[in-house]
Amino acid sequence: MHATQAVRAVRLGPTLAAAASRAMASTPTPQQRVSREKWLLSGATVAGVAALYLPCVQRSVPGGDSGELITAACELGVAHPPGYPVFTLLSRLAIGLLPLSSPAHSVNLLTALLGVVASGALCFTVCRLGG
Repeated sequence: MHATQAVRAVRLGPTLAAAASRAMASTPTPQQRVSREKWLLSGATVAGVAALYLPCVQRSVPGGDSGELITAACELGVAHPPGYPVFTLLSRLAIGLLPLSSPAHSVNLLTALLGVVASGALCFTVCRLGG
């Protein structure tokens, strides 16, 4: 029991002090309320971006370096320098865990999910730094 609670217990009596202590403990502080709002906004951002990204995932090899990176993931080889080793390993894991229509679809789905997670992390960071 803290000193302020002990003073209240003397003034209010044991039953009223216990009731007041429970009421204060159950009321969320403004900081807890803001934290909950940050998480809800970040979750809504993740849901919105996922709703936009996931239906648009290409089922075949898109242009650019995608074909080279997908091939490197299938063979566990090295793409052109710098090689993107973390992406290659994550892509290989996605190919193994998501046996969809093609390896390209699995890797494209992985990149969409990584984009969704990045947007949620960015939203949470901006909310936290913004106050």
